[in-house]
Amino acid sequence: MREAHRILKPAGVLVMTTPNVLNMKSRLRFLTTGFWSMFGPLHVGETAIESTGGHITPIPYPYLAHALMGAGFNMPRLSIDKMQFPSVVWSIFFYLPIQLIAALQWKKERRKYRTIDKYNAPIIDEINTVKMLFGRSIIVLVDKPE
Repeated sequence: MREAHRILKPAGVLVMTTPNVLNMKSRLRFLTTGFWSMFGPLHVGETAIESTGGHITPIPYPYLAHALMGAGFNMPRLSIDKMQFPSVVWSIFFYLPIQLIAALQWKKERRKYRTIDKYNAPIIDEINTVKMLFGRSIIVLVDKPE
């Protein structure tokens, strides 16, 4: 991230995309298997790049945004490539419980642990939005200050 920031011209824009490990389908897969969608167990002892079976390291949006801002970029803008049908279906059962439990947890994070502040609150607020819960991949646009 620091290298991207270094080589980008002032007011330049960086566009990144990555699988959305916070969508409903991926959250349920992680809950039941310990692996995010598109990030299954890695083959041990294989040296061929194809042996990874796809992606290697899941990066949830809050960590990606934190790394970008820590490197000197402005607040990221988030978008998705398309809605993921299985995530929409699972939301029938889990959308309301996720929203209720998250609201209680965020309250605790703000008051007891003081981990949410004015700088990271916009990022945290994205975690349980419709686009994050249903989006297949996230698209992050971030610009370098002038």
